[in-house]
Amino acid sequence: AILAGGYATDKATKLSSSYLLHYMSDGGFRKSAPWMESLASELTAVDRTNPSKKFKAPLINLMPKRHLILMAAIDFDSFTGAPSLLFIQNPITYETKSFKINDKDDDGLEKYLQEQVKKHTISIVDEGNPLNTVFQTAQVSFVTRDAPFSFTSGFESTPPLKALLDKYGYNRESVDTTRMPEMTVTFVDADPAREHHRQYSEPGHVHASLVSAAKSRDEPFATDLHLPAKDWCAKYADIIRATAHSVFADAAEVTKK
Repeated sequence: AILAGGYATDKATKLSSSYLLHYMSDGGFRKSAPWMESLASELTAVDRTNPSKKFKAPLINLMPKRHLILMAAIDFDSFTGAPSLLFIQNPITYETKSFKINDKDDDGLEKYLQEQVKKHTISIVDEGNPLNTVFQTAQVSFVTRDAPFSFTSGFESTPPLKALLDKYGYNRESVDTTRMPEMTVTFVDADPAREHHRQYSEPGHVHASLVSAAKSRDEPFATDLHLPAKDWCAKYADIIRATAHSVFADAAEVTKK
C-alpha cells in the first residue's frame, strides 16, 4: 500500500485496511467478523508447479505469495505514435522479457504471464468452502509509467492486448467467484512509488548498494516518460527495491524500541 499509494505510513495503513476489507468480502468471509480474525483463518496453500505440495498457514501470511509484481513499460513508434514494444521485468528475480506489439497476436504475452504465475505464486484453497475459488486466482500487478493514460491506451488500442485485458482485467463486467480466472491483471502507476522513494533517500536508510543503484538512475524525473521501456523498468525496479528495504529498516527500528 505504501509503494502503490505513495502515502505516509498512517494513510497507507488506512488504504491497506480498505483493501483488506474489500478482499475479505470477495473471499466470502462474514461481514460481522473482525478482518484480523478473517486474516488469521488458516487456509491451504498449493504449489502451482507441484499441486501435491500443500501446507496450511494463516491467510495474512499467504496473501503476498499469490501476488506477482512486474515492472512494465511501452515503447511507442516515433513516427506513427503507435505502441510498438512492451517490456516487462520481474523486480525480484530480475527476469526480463520484451514483446512486439501488433494487431495479429500478443507475441506470447499471455503464455509468459501464465508461466510467471506458475513459477512465482501459490494457489490458496478454502477447504471450508470449496465453491469459493477467489483465493486461487493470482493477482498480477503491472507497475507502469503513466498507467491511467498512455499505458492503458496502448493496451486498449491493440486488439490482442485488449482481448487479454478483457479476459484477465480486474474490471471485468461480471465476476463469478465460483469460476475465477487463473489470474487477475491490474495496472499500478509508478509515480507515487517515485515520490515515496524521495522521502526515503537519506544516507544510511537503505543498503549502500541499493542507494547507489537508485541514485545512479536519479536523472530529472521529467525525463522518465522518454526513457526506453527497458531502461525505465530497470530504474523503477531499483527504486521500489530501495524503498521497500528502507520501509523494512524503519519497521525494524520501531520494533527494537
